Amino acid sequence: MKPFNILRMRKAAPPAVAQTLRPNSTISTSGLTNGGYADINEATANDSNEVSLFGSGATMLLGMTDPSEAVGSNPTLRYRARRQSGSPPLTIRILEGATERASTSQAISNGSHSGFSWVPDLSAVTNYNDLRVELGSPSAAIYVSWLELEILP
Repeated sequence: MKPFNILRMRKAAPPAVAQTLRPNSTISTSGLTNGGYADINEATANDSNEVSLFGSGATMLLGMTDPSEAVGSNPTLRYRARRQSGSPPLTIRILEGATERASTSQAISNGSHSGFSWVPDLSAVTNYNDLRVELGSPSAAIYVSWLELEILP
């Protein structure tokens, strides 16, 4: 009689990879002209299309794609922006539903688009399927041409 092998081979889990969330809807706008989520959600930045935020309190609230698997930590929000005149910052808020989870403001240069990145603390987020990003301009015109949120495993 042959001995019975009680060990079983298990398939190794595939390595976790970074997930990239991009805008997939424009939930609301105020003072917005020229564009919506489809103008800033490309995989590779394209400065020829952009959204424009004009005037006092102009905002755009974007829905984000859902992650394909459980998310890790170490998020990085990357975006490209420019301003036309003045010196207003671009304000960015990350929300889970209606609850703000992180916010920042970034000085934006006049002229051509520049790339920026921000590492927000999203440790309080429990449902990445309900993640939103709000862009805002407190006064003058700001143009955003690309945005993505990368989450490392």
